[in-house]
Amino acid sequence: MAETDGLGKAVLAAPVIGIAAGIAGAFAFVAKKKRQGQKGEFVMSLSISAQTNRIARHGALELAEHWVLALSGLALLLSGLFELPMAARYKITVIPGFGWSSDFIVSLSIHYVASVLFIIAACFHIFHHGILEIAG
Repeated sequence: MAETDGLGKAVLAAPVIGIAAGIAGAFAFVAKKKRQGQKGEFVMSLSISAQTNRIARHGALELAEHWVLALSGLALLLSGLFELPMAARYKITVIPGFGWSSDFIVSLSIHYVASVLFIIAACFHIFHHGILEIAG
C-alpha cells in the first residue's frame, strides 16, 4: 500500500475526530439537560439598534462561522465534482475563472483545504452552541 504524507493522514483523521467530538458533545449536552430538568428550548437573543432600526440576531462570530460552513461546503461540492472528469466534458473549463477545474491536483488541493475549514467550523459550532450552550 502506498504511503501517505502527513497532510493526507491529517485529512483522513480529521473527520473521525470531528465525528467523535460531535457525538461526545451531544451526549454531554443531553446529559446536562436531563440533570437540569429542562426541555432544552433556547430563546434566541436579539439586540435592537436604535440608530439603524434593525434587529441583530447573530453576532460577528456566529456570522463568520456560518459563512465559513456555507462557503467551504460549496467549495467541497464543486471541487469534489471537478475531481471527476466532468469539467472538461461539459466545457466548464472555458468559463472565465474555472480553468483550474480540469486539473486534478489543484481540485484535490482545494478540496483538502475546504474540508479542513469545514471540519474546524463544524467542531467550533458543536463546541460553541452545544457544549457551551450559547444560543445564536
